[in-house]
Amino acid sequence: MYCVRHTVTVKSLMIRYIHIGARSIAHACRLITTVLQEDVGIPFVILYLIENQIVDSEYKPKSVRLEATTFDRDLVPVKSMDGTEEYMYFPGQSSRDLPNYLFDTPDLIDLTDSEEDIDSTTAHTVSEHWPIKLAISSNQNVITRLRDNSTAVLCPITSLVDGKSLLTAVMICGVNKHWVLDQEYKEFFQV
Repeated sequence: MYCVRHTVTVKSLMIRYIHIGARSIAHACRLITTVLQEDVGIPFVILYLIENQIVDSEYKPKSVRLEATTFDRDLVPVKSMDGTEEYMYFPGQSSRDLPNYLFDTPDLIDLTDSEEDIDSTTAHTVSEHWPIKLAISSNQNVITRLRDNSTAVLCPITSLVDGKSLLTAVMICGVNKHWVLDQEYKEFFQV
């Protein structure tokens, strides 16, 4: 049943992106969090954008910036360059009430700091931070256990830039506590 629900969710993301047309990366992130906010299979979504730098003619992740969450409220309407209205998160004007069971979720994470352990693709122990570096360095989904013993999946997102695949974001998705994270459920996060 949830496989059909997730297929509809992925399809609705594509339809909204194509028909509404995201006018900026921030707008695309907002569209994604809005659609996934309605999905019972994904209790929350946190989107970090990767800021890359060119090193030896290759793009290398430098930092990640928190762009959108399903916890964002009181978004501010902003006119885009084409005159249409987008809703944006502005600190001090908008609110972002993250539950206590989530890891620390800073606005900016420096990826050049080498303190984080990146030895495995599954972080099943409770930590105080998201294993974002692990998801980026492995370019694979990472499953992690949260403070309340629930589960989240960190999904690296790539885009095509100059014909090459480039990591552009990490989407952190909560897993429904009442569902088994079986192969079928995991496959949704591979899409």
